Amino acid sequence: MVHPLGFPLFAYSGYLGMGRGSQFLDQRGTSFMWVGNVTKIAGRHQLKAGIEYRVNHSLEGVGNDTSGSYTFDRTFTQGPNPTAPSVDRGNPIASLLMGVATSGQVGVLPMVFTSNPYAALSQCPFLAPSRLSQWRRSAIA
Repeated sequence: MVHPLGFPLFAYSGYLGMGRGSQFLDQRGTSFMWVGNVTKIAGRHQLKAGIEYRVNHSLEGVGNDTSGSYTFDRTFTQGPNPTAPSVDRGNPIASLLMGVATSGQVGVLPMVFTSNPYAALSQCPFLAPSRLSQWRRSAIA
């Protein structure tokens, strides 16, 4: 079910319209993240591994006109004989009151977008011996 976001746009031929078109929706979403990391130290080696998995849901209806826009003119109220139109007959406000729009449209919001990114890592840094770091310090000094 699409809920309107605001007052719809009404346009009348020969009159000033009312309402505002292209109303925006707030961007809501939910994100779930599962992360696992493991570290093992053996001698001068550190073995690191990890995995990350995300589920992102977002409801974004930006720029869609869910409130609708409707146009009224004198086409359906120019009567006694609607098949014989006249320039001076009919009124778009009367068409509004009768509920007969000349045209109308309503935007449909997209439902939930989902993305599922994942990542994995592994790392095995080698720890330098302490005498190597002492040699480097003495070479710099």
